[in-house]
Amino acid sequence: FIFGSAIVRLMAGIVLLTHIGYMAVIPPNKWWYAFMIPFAGFFMAYTTLRATYITLKQGGIYWRESFYSLDMLN
Repeated sequence: FIFGSAIVRLMAGIVLLTHIGYMAVIPPNKWWYAFMIPFAGFFMAYTTLRATYITLKQGGIYWRESFYSLDMLN
């Protein structure tokens, strides 16, 4: 899952183990949440790209039953 040189993979592993340790000590003590960290960036990127695509396709944003065009938002 991790691309890059051996150093990059080692650092990623250390960061993940550090998060697991931190989450095991700090309440609510759900250490398995740390396994979601590598995927969180992908979910954030997907959400941002999807919102951008929909906004551009619609020509604006619908918010609270009102439409705001891109011209109005600029």
